[in-house]
Amino acid sequence: MKKPVIIIAIITCILILISNFYSTDKDNKESSNLPDYYQQLALECETKENYSCCISSVNNMANENHKLSPDSGCPDGFQENMLRCLDSFKWCEAIE
Repeated sequence: MKKPVIIIAIITCILILISNFYSTDKDNKESSNLPDYYQQLALECETKENYSCCISSVNNMANENHKLSPDSGCPDGFQENMLRCLDSFKWCEAIE
């Protein structure tokens, strides 16, 4: 009875590892198309616990041409924004 459960658990782990490998590889390929500023941020994502959140925030910033929020806060006419997940970068965007 325990053998089928162990086999299923091992197969599940292998599938998860394969899935993670291919999704990370895809994200790395996508980040290579980014301008240098965002590629540097994407490299920082590799050290983060939640890589997918981090790289999503980089892609979001690149799509809208946003820059990182400075420690002093965003300048007048701008507000700080981020994705609602662990390891998202924070950026400044114009107040509408």
